[in-house]
Formats: sequence, structure tokens, C-alpha cells
Amino acid sequence: EFEESGKLYQEALALAHAAGDGEAVEQLQEGLKELASRRDGKTESKPEEPELKE
Repeated sequence: EFEESGKLYQEALALAHAAGDGEAVEQLQEGLKELASRRDGKTESKPEEPELKE
């Protein structure tokens, strides 16, 4: 479920970049961070940047 959502976010992020829509890019990046933190079992939002795992 998280993997599929992540793929959809990444596709939308690529489209927003291609369209030059900076606001959409920011919103999608926030969505990806939220998704990653949920996947990692941290459901509450934190002010600091989450670690990105590649």
C-alpha cells in the first residue's frame, strides 16, 4: 500500500516539476515525507526533517 502510494506521489511530483508548478512540488514533497514517516511507524508529524532512506 505504501509502496504504491509512494509511486503515485513520485509520478505526480515529476509531472509538477515538468509543469514548473513550484507550489504543487512543495505539497507533493510534504506528502512524500508524511507517507515515509507513516511507513516507518511514526504517525505524528514532527517539525524537524525526517531521515530519507534510499
